[in-house]
Amino acid sequence: MTVHRDLQTLAAALAPVEREAASLPWSAQDPWRSTTHLGIADGLPLVDLHGLSVRLGLAAVDAALAADLASGAVILVTGRGRHTGGHSKLRTAVLAHLEEQDGVRVVPRGAARVEVVLDEDRARKARAGMGLLFWLFVALLLLGLVAAVLNRL
Repeated sequence: MTVHRDLQTLAAALAPVEREAASLPWSAQDPWRSTTHLGIADGLPLVDLHGLSVRLGLAAVDAALAADLASGAVILVTGRGRHTGGHSKLRTAVLAHLEEQDGVRVVPRGAARVEVVLDEDRARKARAGMGLLFWLFVALLLLGLVAAVLNRL
């Protein structure tokens, strides 16, 4: 699957950030690792920036944008600033940094996430979500329901 390949690509691209994050003062209690901070959401790769300093968070964003993602988009979890009085320094810095980037579109996904679209066509296909097998299952289920209703008549 494309998104799983993208996760491998991101893990490799974010390896320097992961190594540097190990030296953060809070890394003993809350380490930032690609195994725990990469995932999938809505058919797209997700990078959770929680646990990174602003500098490392921006480095992670740059690495994600530079990675050749087949899905054409990435979701970044910036947080809401719940632990800092409702103001996320990381979110503010990431959004400002993304505004400076050419060729990307930023789509807010709630108070704590943004989707960064690098290629509209590939992102649309990746986001399609429910594949052919799902819709085939739904069609068979509906046919079964119709058959059951007709059987009762």
